[in-house]
Amino acid sequence: MLEREGLVQDKALKVCRDIAKHRQQHVPTNVHDAFRAVSMDAVTEYTLGPDNCWDFLDKEDYGNWYGNLTRAISPMIYLFRLLPPLTKMRDLPPWLAVRINPVMKGFLETTEEARKVVRATVRDIDEGIRPKVITLFHTILSPDNPNGPASINHMADEAWAITAAASETTGNALTVIAYKVLKDPAVYAKLHAELEGAFPNPDDMTYTELEKLPYLNAVIKEGFRLSYGILHHLPRVVPQGGATFNGYFLPEGTVIGMSSWTMHRLPDVFPDPDKYDPERWMDPDRARHLEKYLTTFSRGNRSCIGKYLAYCEVYVTVGQIFRRFDDLRILDTTDKDMVYEDYFAPCHAVDANVLKVVGSEYFAHQK
Repeated sequence: MLEREGLVQDKALKVCRDIAKHRQQHVPTNVHDAFRAVSMDAVTEYTLGPDNCWDFLDKEDYGNWYGNLTRAISPMIYLFRLLPPLTKMRDLPPWLAVRINPVMKGFLETTEEARKVVRATVRDIDEGIRPKVITLFHTILSPDNPNGPASINHMADEAWAITAAASETTGNALTVIAYKVLKDPAVYAKLHAELEGAFPNPDDMTYTELEKLPYLNAVIKEGFRLSYGILHHLPRVVPQGGATFNGYFLPEGTVIGMSSWTMHRLPDVFPDPDKYDPERWMDPDRARHLEKYLTTFSRGNRSCIGKYLAYCEVYVTVGQIFRRFDDLRILDTTDKDMVYEDYFAPCHAVDANVLKVVGSEYFAHQK
């Protein structure tokens, strides 16, 4: 992951430049969309290669059409689980799929773009062309892959799954952390002071050094706790021999579900679970105990494959923003706007005031 830190730093600094520019113009920065653009640009560059990065951070609206698309598709997850044949909609002729559900237009277009990249990658491999940057697709499609090369359609599906999962989960974590920090002046001041002390020159900031900062770690872990990763119950099958849970025996083969929402809100583990409290992570022994219950990226062999990229994005973006700015303020967003709806990933209500930030002088300028 360290060899790709540069691309993450580049994305984080773009957001910082936008915040600085918008402050001078006395206009807000929509960090809700910007944070999702950070994740989207990082993951598309990492997965598809620098020539195929979607460059959402270069767009005025941060490519928020994609977030709107995933938000519109998300409620369909429940239908797909109850009625699996509906997933065949994507195999319909594009004009018919869009006629049935207009939301499919964006899905089909992005999937086709992914197919083009996969085909180009296959050509490079067949012709022995070694790219300057090895992408995830080069690795999976390599003939040296012990599982054999994947099909083009399979890889296009993987691209959709990776980008959708990355943009919403990591973007949401950044949104929650920024909102909670900005809402609490004491937390904001302590975090900025730690970052300023560690990096007198913010241009010297590195991911490995950020990981060593105790309060930053606490701020981020508490943010992961309250952003949840995947909100929905993830199904698991009880292994051979069955299992006993809270006095109830579950036979082998039973499908059960568990969610990070439940784990992260256990009052015996996290007292006052609704409170954002980085201090609960400051004692090293206690933090090690709490880590066992932090399942933002799930656990075991079904854990998130992109968690190391996500960690890098969150540490670098939070570090850069809160080192460079010590007087940002929230515009309009309230706790009510931050309430989640469960559509697999956490989603905010469609009419919520998404998180926007301004400089402290903004309000005086509006009078």
